[in-house]
Amino acid sequence: MKKVVFIIITFLLILTSCIEDTDSGDFLVKINGQELYDEDLRNEITQEIEQLKSEGLYISPEDEKEIKKEVLAPLIRKTVLLQESNEEIYKPDEKVIEDRLQKYLEQIPKKQSVQNYYGMTEEELKKGITEELKINNYVIDYASKNNLEDQLVVTDKEIEEGFEDFKDFIGGQEEMVLEDYYDDVKDVIKDEKLKELRNNIADELISKSEIVYGD
Repeated sequence: MKKVVFIIITFLLILTSCIEDTDSGDFLVKINGQELYDEDLRNEITQEIEQLKSEGLYISPEDEKEIKKEVLAPLIRKTVLLQESNEEIYKPDEKVIEDRLQKYLEQIPKKQSVQNYYGMTEEELKKGITEELKINNYVIDYASKNNLEDQLVVTDKEIEEGFEDFKDFIGGQEEMVLEDYYDDVKDVIKDEKLKELRNNIADELISKSEIVYGD
């Protein structure tokens, strides 16, 4: 049986891959002195507030601040991680980047473009993948230096228990056997563990960061 190429897309990283530093007006949020501008996120915040108001809810200025923080949370998490991983030692190998990019491109159905499927150009997709790999390298190094490697270990029991969820996710058939998809399931679980640790590290970094929200 041909092995399924299966990728867990880290949406919070990929979909916020284009962090803008270029001044196009008032900054949306400033993180450790780095000013970020993103009109799509600014519009999302406005739409969220307007939607709640249209439902007859009273939205106070404090409520608006909380909505802004919620919408910007993924961007802030990614930014603090990128700031920490911005060292040469965390830069991924170009071949690794290209291999990962090719796997993403293989997921695109025939007659669909990269733009239609992922909502970005191939260049933007590659940039997001590069940043994802860079952050992962930093997280793995952080785990090694802080005795957290056990949080990234995937056991045979976890793989066995995760196989049914894996089958459901890809719409698999009952005759599928674990031996044919062992590495795929392991990669999925490892990605989830890496994501959880990454979020925990990001939260710790945020607690030590200077975050200023724009008007």
